[in-house]
Amino acid sequence: MEKAFHHFYSYLKNDGHFILIIGNNTIRGYKIPNNEILASIAESLGFKLQDQYKDKIKRRSLPRQRNKTADVMDL
Repeated sequence: MEKAFHHFYSYLKNDGHFILIIGNNTIRGYKIPNNEILASIAESLGFKLQDQYKDKIKRRSLPRQRNKTADVMDL
C-alpha cells in the first residue's frame, strides 16, 4: 500500500485531491483498523488528511426480491 500511495501522490497536481473509500475488517475476531493504518501511511508520504466520514448504511445485504416496477435491460 505504501508503494501505491507513493504513486498516487506523485500523480496529484498541487492542491489535488485523492479520495479512498475503505472499510475496516474483522478477521478471526480481531478488528483491523484499516482506516487508521492507511491514514498513517498516507500522512508519512506527505498526504494531508482532511475529513473522514463514516457511512450510515444500516443493512449491508441486497434485497431478496426485485422491485415490482423493475424491468429487464435490453442489450
